[in-house]
Amino acid sequence: MPGAPNKKYADLSTDGNAANGLASPKHADAPSSCLLASDAPASPKWAAAFLLESTWSTGRAPYPVPLMSLDRSIVRQGIVDALPLFVPAVPFAFVIGLVIVESGISPFVGWSSSWIIFGGAAQLTLISLLGSGAAVAAAITAGLVVNARHLMYSAALAPVFQQQPHWMRWFGPYLLIDQQFALSMLRADDDPKTFRTYYLSSGLLFWALWLITSALGLVVGPVVPEAWNLEFAVSILFLGLIVLGIDRYPKLIAALVGAGVTYLTAGLPNRAGLLVGAFVGILAGTIAERLRE
Repeated sequence: MPGAPNKKYADLSTDGNAANGLASPKHADAPSSCLLASDAPASPKWAAAFLLESTWSTGRAPYPVPLMSLDRSIVRQGIVDALPLFVPAVPFAFVIGLVIVESGISPFVGWSSSWIIFGGAAQLTLISLLGSGAAVAAAITAGLVVNARHLMYSAALAPVFQQQPHWMRWFGPYLLIDQQFALSMLRADDDPKTFRTYYLSSGLLFWALWLITSALGLVVGPVVPEAWNLEFAVSILFLGLIVLGIDRYPKLIAALVGAGVTYLTAGLPNRAGLLVGAFVGILAGTIAERLRE
């Protein structure tokens, strides 16, 4: 009967590779119909290997595991992972809207910084300084200093992006915000296509939600009582990202030292204390890592 698996090949569970969701080379003459959906792994990473091995073994891709379904599961996972991390950014977006209104800048011009800069802390710094009458050059310099941490993000993800196509190496960094970096580091070992799909899914969701909530902030921000202290949401956001990223002792040392130095140098002009604290924190973490080895 067409499509009916040969009994000889129906049970691949006795082979070590099949236990990992792969078709074994010793079954290279097995018909593609023996690659049942039950043989396909649930993990997207193993599923990609399953497709490659199965195609090599049989000359045909196994129909029960279409690539499109794998892409959909990765997109869904990126969205599910990103949504909780965006929640603390909602009050932050309302603060941005309030600052835009109080700065005297055109609401549209202020809101457009949400997609031009796409970096809440730098956006807040730039608009606040421009609204207080600071020189444009000084405001831009302060915004660049605040966003200098993205240089470290880029350095950490550089090996992953080197495996990506040219267009991704240009467009991907635009979506690189703090939450996106935290999620990306957890998926750095994925194969290039899986990482790219996941990265774009979560990143574009962050981007769309930030544009929407910052626009709402123009309306909601001015009417929110000051007693709510929405500015505190920024601290909660970064604290959550730190907790998410600390999984080893050297990272804990880097976080504690960096926070302490940033606090002690908070009085430096143009918020340069952020850059100093980040540099010293990285140095402390590197030393702790080497001492541990």
